[in-house]
Amino acid sequence: LVVIVAGILVAVGSAWLAGRVLHLRPRATLLIGAGTAICGNSAIFAMAPLVNADEEDMGVSLGAINLYGLLVMLALPALGVAMGMSAEAFGVWAGVSVHAVPQAIAAGFAFGDGAGELSALVKLVRVAMLAPAAVLVALVLARRGMGAGKDVHPLRLVPWFVWGFVGVAILNTLGLLSFDIGAAGSASSAISLLGSMLFAVCMAAIGVGLDLRKLVRTGATALLVGLISAVALAGVTLGLVETLL
Repeated sequence: LVVIVAGILVAVGSAWLAGRVLHLRPRATLLIGAGTAICGNSAIFAMAPLVNADEEDMGVSLGAINLYGLLVMLALPALGVAMGMSAEAFGVWAGVSVHAVPQAIAAGFAFGDGAGELSALVKLVRVAMLAPAAVLVALVLARRGMGAGKDVHPLRLVPWFVWGFVGVAILNTLGLLSFDIGAAGSASSAISLLGSMLFAVCMAAIGVGLDLRKLVRTGATALLVGLISAVALAGVTLGLVETLL
């Protein structure tokens, strides 16, 4: 939790500072910071109405987040191997620094099964931070007259799959799923198989959703802000992981 919260603060803070220096639109800057800090596109779509973002703000932020989420997903496993990281340390690092949920899980499993399972857990805890982060942003912007001025419902801001994750975790903790890794015919075997199939679909969707022509039109400033935020997040969280774990 310490690493997750610190990472969120670093990603949003670095994006905001970079946006101010580079004169990027404030709402686009906030969306890039949120997407980098929490859960990629999902965070952007959740935050956009709260900050009154327009189509231009959405376009530049989504373009930057999709590009760097993909690049970080591809780069981290190689860096982890080169640095000789343990599965535990890498799983946490991937979970706190890769942008979207499927990207974080993919990076973790590229390193190893243990790292993949831990990256999924850490990433979903990070996603659950979307609700309190959205409430905080709405309150701050309301005081500055930038927000949408609408009531915020925290439970609706948390993606539905987080509630599913919590529900299954509770059932498993109570022993109701007969979770036995590797046991043929167990509930876990069926769930794992289904999960693998759906995960393959998610990874294909990442590629299908990335349009390089649109990405070029998002603008160099937004891409630079996204790069600064992504590098700051990965660098600081790596230091914390190495220190605390």
